[in-house]
Amino acid sequence: MPLLQLSTFTGDSDGNFKSEIPAAGSNDTSTYTLNPIQLDTSISTDPQKLNILFTEDSSVTHTYNADESFSIQSFPNDKNFTILDPGERLLVNNGSGFVRIPPDGYSGNKIIFKYNDNPLNASLEFSFYAYDIEGLEFTHSISSVASADSSFNGKFEILDYILDTDADGDLDMYDWDSDDDGCNDIVESDVNFDNTTVKPRVNLDPNSDGIYGGLTYGSSGTDVIRHPDVDGRGRVNDLIDATHWKLS
Repeated sequence: MPLLQLSTFTGDSDGNFKSEIPAAGSNDTSTYTLNPIQLDTSISTDPQKLNILFTEDSSVTHTYNADESFSIQSFPNDKNFTILDPGERLLVNNGSGFVRIPPDGYSGNKIIFKYNDNPLNASLEFSFYAYDIEGLEFTHSISSVASADSSFNGKFEILDYILDTDADGDLDMYDWDSDDDGCNDIVESDVNFDNTTVKPRVNLDPNSDGIYGGLTYGSSGTDVIRHPDVDGRGRVNDLIDATHWKLS
């Protein structure tokens, strides 16, 4: 009689997901696949290349099971995922067994991993990156009769996706004003920019001294700009090493 599959995989439109295998599961798996081969070719016969960031949702406590493991695979098979794990929270299977991840990361078309019982720093986050891929598959597995629940909360993010916000034929990455609001993106990226004003740089000189910012010139206090003394050659006097430079 076949085993009852109790695993679940749920997610939302923002890329957040939860994979769960209850204790009653046995040799069970939970899988999510985005494979261009399986897509409806009437929608697209030329899948867009994707840059993917895959991370754990650190706000949710992982429900651990000693018999669990995970894998992440990229499509096509000549593309890789790379994992960075500065806290050594995970172990990866390098073909001969599970090992710690080197400081400069670990790459492979399919990375099989599990949690490390003795991490270097459990507070540091791990992350998986894949560039120029067409799809992926994430698998959560229990290798034997589960003695405890196993759940994993993660997130898939698409990085630098091909986007034309204002539909003018120019991709955002090449468009001076990607949202077509009359203000160039480089101005809107200014942390001091206020999109509610007609002139976005109004009030960037709050003390009206004709100088960008609210600081003033002076000789004391914490809200002044003080220029260092320089010599006739434009060198900062306080930084000149008289043993190596001849002052003139």
